[in-house]
Amino acid sequence: MRSFNAVTTMKQISANTKLCVGASNFTYHADEGALTFRVRVDNQRRFIKITLNALDLYDVEQILVRAGTMKTTFAAKDVYCENLDEVVYRLGSTRHADADWLKEVGIEKTS
Repeated sequence: MRSFNAVTTMKQISANTKLCVGASNFTYHADEGALTFRVRVDNQRRFIKITLNALDLYDVEQILVRAGTMKTTFAAKDVYCENLDEVVYRLGSTRHADADWLKEVGIEKTS
């Protein structure tokens, strides 16, 4: 497994996607090997968390922060780098993602 490189991961997400989802507050967590950033979804505090797994693929989660608690609402496992941009766009642009698309790309609703 290669080490996680947050700069490379950020480059794999297009500037248009970052603008569309209102991405801000990019943070790298060295202890977890994860990149998190805030997205604008219905004026709620939601974050996207991207980690590199043992298969050298990405795991992407949409996290809702409410009343000091964090809850994963959607999770995509084993996302290829060429699909990362679209997964971030879908998870970051809507609270209720399209069920057919989610199933097609392997995203599980966790709540």
